[in-house]
Amino acid sequence: MPLVRRGAWLLVVAAASLVLGGCPKKAKHNTTGGAAAAGSASKALGDKAPQVIKAQDDKQLRAEILSCKPLRYAAAPPADADIPPFVRAASAICRTPRGLCVVQDDVNAVALLDGGEVATPILLPKGHGGRRTFDRGIGNKKHRLDLESCIALPLGGMPHLVALGSGSKKRRRRIALVPIGDPRRGPGGGPPRLFDANAFYQRLVKLRRFSGARLNIEGAVVLGDDVLRLYQRGNSKARKGRAPSNASVDISLAAFTRWLGNTGTLPEPGRVRRFELGALGKARWGFTDAASLDGRHVLVLAAAEATDDPNADGAVLGARIGVDDGRSLRWTPLREAGGKPSRRKVEGVTFDPRDSSRLIVTTDADDHKSPAQICHVALSGPWR
Repeated sequence: MPLVRRGAWLLVVAAASLVLGGCPKKAKHNTTGGAAAAGSASKALGDKAPQVIKAQDDKQLRAEILSCKPLRYAAAPPADADIPPFVRAASAICRTPRGLCVVQDDVNAVALLDGGEVATPILLPKGHGGRRTFDRGIGNKKHRLDLESCIALPLGGMPHLVALGSGSKKRRRRIALVPIGDPRRGPGGGPPRLFDANAFYQRLVKLRRFSGARLNIEGAVVLGDDVLRLYQRGNSKARKGRAPSNASVDISLAAFTRWLGNTGTLPEPGRVRRFELGALGKARWGFTDAASLDGRHVLVLAAAEATDDPNADGAVLGARIGVDDGRSLRWTPLREAGGKPSRRKVEGVTFDPRDSSRLIVTTDADDHKSPAQICHVALSGPWR
């Protein structure tokens, strides 16, 4: 795949005042409004028994890695950017009008790939302590945004990357809104900002049939004209009598978009489904990302990671790719070239824009000294 042009790197620096809760009063009202109603609505929805789907092995499906490359920036970032010279933790990927965008869970920067595997960074606002990089070595890992899923949406007439925090802790209940512009008109749209989405996440926490023992949003996908589907990863310990949950919830995309644009009220969650994914040895399978296959079928990634704490990393024992058709989930192991089951921690998935029979997946090695990788995967079998 050709490399992107090596022009001047895109550096977008947002003022500290743009980190929401510093939004206008009207925006603040719409961000947090309806909290009381949210509790009763969520309780009612949480009392409904969701559909339960058991993942089924499908030997006709095959997903094999063809190649992998490290994700690096086209030019070394300046020191004051406070980011590594490579994409470190590629926790999600999605297609936008300007190309592929890769989100990182422990670095406040999005990587734009508008034609290849060499990236241009788009800086998000600085976080706690004026930093953009967060890890145990620095001693600030607990303050990371933990962005784990992303979609592209038009907001205010401008294409945006919308990256969602996992919600596993209160400080991770923010949504990054990144104007990505129209390639025919230049970037435009102003600097990225962080949207205080605590009320939205609180509604999902109270939706116990979805969140289970602990909320941990890992996948987001747009289906049809008005469905935003979120996927929850169930990789925590049981808490207060609640078991961990791999699940999905459908939300009105129009309502979600209006709320993000400060023109609507808090969106209500709709249909919830729970998934029985099982375990590989002692490691539970859990969703790590999702991508739309055709507007109805959803490709899902899953990893078996030896940890029962969504805030701690563990050894990855296996990776799987499946297809969720709304009524069933069929899946197969992700394989390395040659057929050996992969043990990569795959965290992002989308289609190759130039070949619909191939996927692009991204990995997170959980190593702050090593770049994430972008891999090309060939699919065969009845995925639809």
